[in-house]
Amino acid sequence: MPELTDADAAAILDYLHDLVMLVESHYLVQIRRHAQSQLQLAEELRTENIAVSTSITKPPHRDQQP
Repeated sequence: MPELTDADAAAILDYLHDLVMLVESHYLVQIRRHAQSQLQLAEELRTENIAVSTSITKPPHRDQQP
């Protein structure tokens, strides 16, 4: 096995650091996308529930037969 110089070790550590930073960045982007989709889904469900709730509690118009 060849000797590893300080410069070689530093280059390997720099490469591994860059790789870890890329993976971490990708992971954080995925977490953010998931959180945004969950918020959007919750908003859609809340909007649907409000619409259903309103249609159930809203009395019929006086021109409409029950």
